[in-house]
Amino acid sequence: MSLSLRFDTLARYLIPLSLFYLALPYLIFFVGWLKWYLALLCIGLVVLPLLFCIREIGRSVEAEQLHGSVFSMRHVILVLLISILFLGISGVGGYGYQDTDWLKHNAILKDLIERPWPVVYRLGGQAAPLVYYIAYYLPAALVGKLGGWPLANQALFVWSWIGLILAMLWFIILNRRAAFTVILLFVIFSGLDVIGQMIARSVVASIRPEVRAILSWNHIEQWSIGWQYSSNATLLFWVPHQALAGWIASGLLLYAILYSPQREYSLFYFSLTALWSPFVTIGLLPYLLAEFLLEDGTWLIRLRRYVSWPNLGGLGLLLVIGLYYSAKLYQVSPLSESDIPHGPSLSFAPDTQAKIIGLALIPVFCLLEFGLYSVFIYRVKRDWNARTKALFATTFIYLSLIPFYRYGGVNDFVMRASIPALFVLAVFLGRTLDSQSLRGPLRAILTVLIILGSVTALVEFRRHVTGIYNAGTILQTPTKSQVMSVDQWGLSTEKQATIIMQYVGSAQSPFFEVMTKEH
Repeated sequence: MSLSLRFDTLARYLIPLSLFYLALPYLIFFVGWLKWYLALLCIGLVVLPLLFCIREIGRSVEAEQLHGSVFSMRHVILVLLISILFLGISGVGGYGYQDTDWLKHNAILKDLIERPWPVVYRLGGQAAPLVYYIAYYLPAALVGKLGGWPLANQALFVWSWIGLILAMLWFIILNRRAAFTVILLFVIFSGLDVIGQMIARSVVASIRPEVRAILSWNHIEQWSIGWQYSSNATLLFWVPHQALAGWIASGLLLYAILYSPQREYSLFYFSLTALWSPFVTIGLLPYLLAEFLLEDGTWLIRLRRYVSWPNLGGLGLLLVIGLYYSAKLYQVSPLSESDIPHGPSLSFAPDTQAKIIGLALIPVFCLLEFGLYSVFIYRVKRDWNARTKALFATTFIYLSLIPFYRYGGVNDFVMRASIPALFVLAVFLGRTLDSQSLRGPLRAILTVLIILGSVTALVEFRRHVTGIYNAGTILQTPTKSQVMSVDQWGLSTEKQATIIMQYVGSAQSPFFEVMTKEH
């Protein structure tokens, strides 16, 4: 039996599958954390809009521009094969080499399996509940509670594979072409970090020799010292808990903006990212604003188009998850003296010379990470309609602005709030390569730039393949006894306390005092 689906038909299946993927952790969270009557109410905020979206999906999708595109069995095999190879070296579930961030991922997964929900630690004699974007871990943790640590890791791999397939399908649909080169672009997409690395090692390190220690060829995306726009390979290997949701939700919202005349679902789509990653939620906000501004009529008429049960449910979800995160705003003793670094980026420079270097690096960073690509993308603007132009302008402006603000010890804000915009940039890049308006030398130059950008992904691949080779096995799941729980990371130094502050909140916050069930 042969499979051949038009892209608009594929989207009608992909939208509900994506919504269910993003929504399932919410249902687990509400049942596991909230008092039963609040859990029922919050489940309604998810299930009823979800059913409404599925019922109305045929009316909401009008993608005439995709009618000529076809997704065949050959493409299915291609997506399944490349996704399993990509994920198979990532470290997810213990398959492949695990980067240092997996110390955190494994700890959270272990605590979610072994401890009662909601998870509460004892730090310095005080109760400190886990307050973190935990959606990614919850389905596997539920499996782990029933079947143990090894089964949980297998479930995490399968769960991630499903998410990666959904993300790849969105990338293919939005590129309007199913081809090996499109999937390959998704896997290797990155900024021109190799050029930045050479500039930093030859120029910046000669002025500030102390930075040479972080300019390693083992992970080259740290070249700009204070900023990083991560490649897709880096995102999957280091932060799958944010990347998968960011890619899927970006696909949903971008598709809605470009092809759907309805606005009854946008806030619901948007809300389903908050428990996965608030940084992704922030990163989608400019696109939600662009969608609103693209509507016809007065502001009141535009607002009325967003009044619907799914969007109201989405606002309710944002309120509940917002209350959950608000536990971080209350004092958590004995960590009250620790604070997550935040503020204007250049304010973190230790001296005037460092500020000048940072001020010079920002335009270089923007040029290499997205600026050069944008020049070529803009060359084919004659193929665009008003919505496409607005999406490109939103992407360019947003990626230009966020380097000026820092949040987190390693600037998590810039690295993770950029996920949606970088996904959109990659879509534009794929469309540009396929455009007939880009000819001859220009197409060749852009291809060379993409190949240079792929060096970042190749560096990530090399590190992981080397890790697999040195271990002598592709399956390297740590034993449960090897994994330290979050409350075992230590509080003896300010740095340790600051790290733990990213994962805990106050038990005295309204969410935990009023809404959660007691152990």
